[in-house]
This record gives sequence, C-alpha cells and structure tokens, in this order.
Amino acid sequence: HLPQAVAGNTASGGTSAGFFGIKIGGNDRIIFLLDISGSMGSTTSDGSLSRIDLLKREMKNALKSGHRDAVKKSGKGVFRIVAFESIYTFFPKNGRCSFASVKDVNAAGKFVGDLQVSGGTSMLKAWEAIIPVIKREKIATVCFLSDGEPGDCSPDQLLNRLKKAVPSLRIHTISMGRTSDLLKDVAKQHNGIYREIF
Repeated sequence: HLPQAVAGNTASGGTSAGFFGIKIGGNDRIIFLLDISGSMGSTTSDGSLSRIDLLKREMKNALKSGHRDAVKKSGKGVFRIVAFESIYTFFPKNGRCSFASVKDVNAAGKFVGDLQVSGGTSMLKAWEAIIPVIKREKIATVCFLSDGEPGDCSPDQLLNRLKKAVPSLRIHTISMGRTSDLLKDVAKQHNGIYREIF
C-alpha cells in the first residue's frame, strides 16, 4: 500500500525511498519537523512496529535518498532535523547538515535512531523555533509529521501563523494513525503533499 504523490492519499505503511513516498533530493533545503510525543509509541495498524520506529525507518530512507541524489548530481542540499514534544531538540544544535556529507548523514541517522518518545504535542512552540531558521537559511521545504493535535494552540492559530510568517514555504505533512484536518489544511495552504499512515 504505497502512497501516491497526490495530496490526500493514504497509506498503511512507509516506502523504500524518500520520506513516506515524498521525494528527497540532494539539492533540497529542508527541515524535518518530527513529533516524538508519548503517543508516538503506539503501534501501527498492522501491529508490526511502533509509530516512532516507522518514523525512524523512513527518516533513514530519506537521508539515504538525499545523499545518493547529492552524490549523483553534485548536490548542495542541506537539512536539519527538529524533534518536538513538550520541548524541542535541533540536530545539529548549530549549523546544518549537508546531504553530500557521509559524516553528516551518518550522524543524523544516529540522532534519529536515539530518539525516545515523551511528553505532549507543542507544535506552535516548535514552529516558532524553526521560523527564524527558515528565513535566515532560505529553507524551501519542511516535512512535518505528527500523530496528534497541537497542545499549545488551536488549529486555526497554527494555520494563520504559518500563512503570515512563511507564506511561500512548501510544507509536506504526514499524519500517523489518524486523519488530520489540520495537517491536510497545512499541506493545502503551503503547496505540499499530505499523507496518512495507519
């Protein structure tokens, strides 16, 4: 059950390339904004693994895809990973990673592998942390994954904040374990792809 490259389609699992079927290229300037709240410890619908483990698998696929493309095309893409729950954590803490760098990709893979679920879903706090980075570093795309509703704002507050602060940013959204009107609306508002992963 592979997701199609059209907003609104659903899938029951991940894919072997990209990030939940969303292509990751070696020239992308991207932030992966990842929900690691407590509910991400729940199992997927087929019971084979937890949401967080599926996230880890797909992130490693995304990093490999970006690296392969960067090597093939002499890509100059950069990325950061921001994991959020009640608090947020940047990787790397300072600067950014290069898709072309084996060292950066391996270090990012280790960071992802070490993620642990905890806490609530402070979406707005995480976005407020990355908005200055998006503007300063000319980030073009965010892959935004969550399995819940924001615990620190209303859906409309988040949508309005993103529309005002980063109107031209492309945001792809992945909803785990549920249909999310908020994530659908974010993807639609920001010319992105929406995925549901059960």
